[in-house]
Amino acid sequence: MTVSLTHLTQNAGGSDFTVYIYYNSSWGTAGYFDANDGVNNSKTIAVTSGQTYYIKVAVSYSQVGYQYKVKVSFS
Repeated sequence: MTVSLTHLTQNAGGSDFTVYIYYNSSWGTAGYFDANDGVNNSKTIAVTSGQTYYIKVAVSYSQVGYQYKVKVSFS
């Protein structure tokens, strides 16, 4: 599974996000990555069939005006 974050806001130089990927309701971390200073980023992780995954995007309060898109793909 590949999770990617793309910044939609023009000139998002101050835009800093952390994307967490958790599994099951125990919130065990399967992986995480940063997308800082308006630079897009992604992470590929191995997934287990039948497992449930959750994605959390964390941003500081001062940066709530930035827009972004999260995409998940499987191959």
